[in-house]
Amino acid sequence: MKALALFFAVMTAPAGANPAAIGEALALCIEVVKAESPEPLEQAGLELLEPNKLAAPQWSVSFEAPAGIGEIRAGMDEWGGETPEEAFSCYLHLPAANGSEAMRWEKLGLGPVNALTSEGFELYGGSPVAPRLRKCPLLGKAHYVSFSHNERVEAVRLHVSDRASDQNRC
Repeated sequence: MKALALFFAVMTAPAGANPAAIGEALALCIEVVKAESPEPLEQAGLELLEPNKLAAPQWSVSFEAPAGIGEIRAGMDEWGGETPEEAFSCYLHLPAANGSEAMRWEKLGLGPVNALTSEGFELYGGSPVAPRLRKCPLLGKAHYVSFSHNERVEAVRLHVSDRASDQNRC
């Protein structure tokens, strides 16, 4: 039975699927949000899947993730009324058509996500398999990270942003 479970676990993720590839994608997303630009993705030499089609100052791009494990989508949007607030985000989209595939990604991704606590991020919600972290510097913008299975889009998403998705802002 264990051999069969291992076989299916190996078959549900791309060959390059490993914590290192997820960690590399996470680091790139953090750099994109810090830089407020897609430049870190361009400099990494990743394949551009979808170029920007939005009018400035907004932008949205899509690149193949390291080791071909999924897709990295990044962009800038404006929120608000008279003085719009810019929000930069980047996420790793890992395809997961069912719960077994999602569980495989969650197991591979939890190490790199939880390792952020050694880099100044703090846990502020979520669950053991879907943590939410934030980094609240004294100066500069805060950064928020979430890692969860989204059944609607059939994917596990590792999301990095400078805008909180809830009321738990720094």
